[in-house]
Amino acid sequence: KTLEDALKYLDYNKIAGNKALVKKFRSLYYGKLRFIDDQIRRVVDFCNKKNIWDNTILIFTSDHGEMLGDHELITKGVKHFDKGIRCPLIVYGSGVKHSVSDSLVTSLDFFPTFCDMADVPVKPPLEGKSFINQCVGKEEAEKRNEIPVLYHASENKSVYSLITSDYFR
Repeated sequence: KTLEDALKYLDYNKIAGNKALVKKFRSLYYGKLRFIDDQIRRVVDFCNKKNIWDNTILIFTSDHGEMLGDHELITKGVKHFDKGIRCPLIVYGSGVKHSVSDSLVTSLDFFPTFCDMADVPVKPPLEGKSFINQCVGKEEAEKRNEIPVLYHASENKSVYSLITSDYFR
């Protein structure tokens, strides 16, 4: 796609050159994030009130980042800039150690991780790899160095990318 096509996406071309409107666009987006934060606070407050943290794990993530006008782009897409592909993954609760990891994780990893957290045995083959060790402060069992990505740009065209631990290709 051309830059012109990218600017037309979701009518972004109507505000792309206007700094005040881009600022408002970003402000509205951050307002949505605040709303999500407030809802997570409600869940945390409920768990505190019911005193159920010994038996609860809270996991927060999203499906993609947001360009917010950087590189004259919005939302996500085939151009894998960090802002568009980095997603939050926050794990909190019983047995979870406070730490930060830069490991690559994909949504395929959630199922085996949830099974490990619940002490439910799973039988291979699974595409995902549990990230339970990062959650409990242990050495990673299977470190991921890359994640292949298939992006369908249109019905007749697909774009293959490879996100690695040091960059994307």
